[in-house]
Amino acid sequence: MATGLDNSLAFLGPQFNMFDHVLTGTNIPLFQYYGPHLVFTELVKNDTFVKSFADNMEAKLQNEFSSVTTTYILDEMVSQIEPYMQEHWNRWPYESGVLNTNWYGSIEGIRDYMERRPAYVAAQLEEFRSEYLSGYNDNISDSFDDFIQFVANVPDNQNINLQIYTFDGRLFRQKQFYKDEFISYFNNWGNGQLLKGAYIFRARTGTQVKTIKLVIFQ
Repeated sequence: MATGLDNSLAFLGPQFNMFDHVLTGTNIPLFQYYGPHLVFTELVKNDTFVKSFADNMEAKLQNEFSSVTTTYILDEMVSQIEPYMQEHWNRWPYESGVLNTNWYGSIEGIRDYMERRPAYVAAQLEEFRSEYLSGYNDNISDSFDDFIQFVANVPDNQNINLQIYTFDGRLFRQKQFYKDEFISYFNNWGNGQLLKGAYIFRARTGTQVKTIKLVIFQ
């Protein structure tokens, strides 16, 4: 992908769950069996490792693996390779029927993957924490009142980062608030802001996180 910029490494789609394959050894199309990785399956039995791994993975999703970062790198690569692509096609004419017609489409396929992948991984990371981190589910509630109470206990001068995911892993909305802004926002949350469906709401402030699963009927 780094030299030809085709989308062969994105063909599994942004929703692909690598956690499942590393932990259980289920099949990856065309690659047969990738896992399980026996060392990793032992490490996830340790809460300290799970928390450290998940926190580091989340930090990477917000930085070097974010869609902003990856698409910037993609654009830089395209700008460097594009001037030489015609020469490449002329030199290797047997490839021109594929690359010459599909190269720009492949780039857009990679871009789409990069833009959508982080939201899926974030939702899968939440499932990973839920399954392997002891006590993590104690902080997941189906009660909207519990969620608001969590926010009410946040100091006035702290920001609250809200992420709303659909159940298929897409990041639907992300906002930052101070506490009073957050409560005001949610006092009006049902006023057409969200379509009916199932959502995961996640609020983070400092080291504290509160997650709820909510079904909206309208």
